[in-house]
Amino acid sequence: SSAGAFASSFRGNVSCSQTVTGSTAGATNVFGNSAGDNYFAFTTTVTSNVTFDACASTFDTYLRILTTGWVELASCDDCGNCALQSKLSIVLSPGTYYALIDGYNNIEGLYSLTVTCDTIGSSSLTPSKSISSSITASRSISSTSSPSQATQSVSPSRVSKTSSPSRTLSTTVTRSQGATPSVTATIPPITCGQQVTGSTVGATNVVGNTAG
Repeated sequence: SSAGAFASSFRGNVSCSQTVTGSTAGATNVFGNSAGDNYFAFTTTVTSNVTFDACASTFDTYLRILTTGWVELASCDDCGNCALQSKLSIVLSPGTYYALIDGYNNIEGLYSLTVTCDTIGSSSLTPSKSISSSITASRSISSTSSPSQATQSVSPSRVSKTSSPSRTLSTTVTRSQGATPSVTATIPPITCGQQVTGSTVGATNVVGNTAG
């Protein structure tokens, strides 16, 4: 029966980074050319660019990728960089598919099929998040009775976010007190694994709540 033929050519599951071997010699033809076929179920849980590499096979292979309803999504004969063997790449959405090893015309033989996967839109395996912020504030305090508090400038404006948790805070403070020269204070960055201590008592408010 057709169902029996399909079952006899099924060789189990194959997954990413796995190599499977076998032979189509004397196998039942279930799809495509008249050669005997073997096929494997491949399942992906994320959208991936999947490569089915039969370059190490010993005969003229013909690869086919199908849905479990036997609709062909892609096929490949003599593609890739390995002469009469085949190497096929396809973007697959989450789901289960069949990878079928066929032969050109009625050619059968020993095959080796290696599957490699590249997840599409994935972040790095060791993600790092980096936040860089530059804050400048602008604040003016005028007092006619106290010339020593003429102008206090601190100026806020957030700039960039990039990618490994590190925050850089730069604050420039300029005081205008008659002939007193301007004072610039730069707060050094804090890095991963570092502990810092200090006090906000009497500190200047640069952003957010009214506290220093």
